[in-house]
Amino acid sequence: QMGLDADQKQQLYESVLRIYQCTFTLNDFDWYTEHSIFSDPVTHCVGIDEIKSSFNALRKFCGSETLESSLDPVEPTRELLDFMRVGENDEVVMINIRQRYTTKLKVIDMASLLALKIQDGKIIEHYDMWDAKPLPNPKGLKFQFRRFSGWATGKMVSTTVPAEPQPP
Repeated sequence: QMGLDADQKQQLYESVLRIYQCTFTLNDFDWYTEHSIFSDPVTHCVGIDEIKSSFNALRKFCGSETLESSLDPVEPTRELLDFMRVGENDEVVMINIRQRYTTKLKVIDMASLLALKIQDGKIIEHYDMWDAKPLPNPKGLKFQFRRFSGWATGKMVSTTVPAEPQPP
């Protein structure tokens, strides 16, 4: 099984940037499977519907622009590969991204290191590590709060994503 070629990797990268910039369309989520996982320090989403809801919520509550980004800026560490349970048929794509989120109350600049676990050309796990710090252990109370956040957002925010780009 070959991994993504250079063109596919570039298309994936551009889709992920659009998702973070809140300019995504339905096609940008075609990279995910029905059961994909998204995890960052405050939320843990299971399934494409929760992932779409999470980014719809972001789009609803703030503006977002990419200040800097790069594809495969670093090799994943052994600890990260172990945390992600990367197997021999998995590929890991790393993306460095610095976003500026603008709400009515404040502006937040956020640096993230994204690790995408790819199987058969699809993202099955998407980890967003703020300031490149490892995510909390997926056990215990903190994890339960993150999981609740992902689940609740999925129940409260629409999973509907436009097929075409929308004006800001």
